[in-house]
Amino acid sequence: EEALRESEAKIRAVLNAIPDLMFILNKEGVFLEYTEKIKADDLYLPPGEYLGKHVQEVLPPWLSKLTMEHVKRVLQSAQVQVYEYQLPIRDAMRHFEARMILSAKDQIVCIIRDITERKRAEEEVRKHRRDLQKLSAQLIDAQEAERRKISRELHDEMGQALVAMRLNLGTIERSLPSELPSSIGERLAETKSAVEQTLKHVRELSLTLRPSM
Repeated sequence: EEALRESEAKIRAVLNAIPDLMFILNKEGVFLEYTEKIKADDLYLPPGEYLGKHVQEVLPPWLSKLTMEHVKRVLQSAQVQVYEYQLPIRDAMRHFEARMILSAKDQIVCIIRDITERKRAEEEVRKHRRDLQKLSAQLIDAQEAERRKISRELHDEMGQALVAMRLNLGTIERSLPSELPSSIGERLAETKSAVEQTLKHVRELSLTLRPSM
């Protein structure tokens, strides 16, 4: 009996040292006790409303059903059960994480942690991620618009100018007298070739700059 009292005292000391909310239920789902550090502001109802009552008497129907489902799982498997839920407390929606652990005499220790701040932080991370994705998409759109603009300018303006130069060079070549020095003809041929190569490169650049489908 002395050893049992010492063991219970140690357990009570450990339970009171844990900052999370903590209840002890029996296998029928009746609240047996709670840790002394629980504050009424952290609970759906004042602590005294729980003791000796079944979960169905003090919790919303959906939460009492969820709680009893996990009580049965703990009793059947003897493994820790974890679940999350939300409750409106003091006109604000709060998020909680519940952990159920099987204790001696078919009693269940239920540790409840307020994870509202964690959920808020996770939502902030998701929001920042969405904003970053949106910004990235806008950046890609701006890059593609600029690429289309440059591609169009290369194709329409520079390409047309080079085509006009090629036509003019052909007209000049046909109008030259045959008795001109051969060096002039060679220079003219080189210029025509350079224009053709430049026109080819401009068209290739224009195609490369176009955004893919």
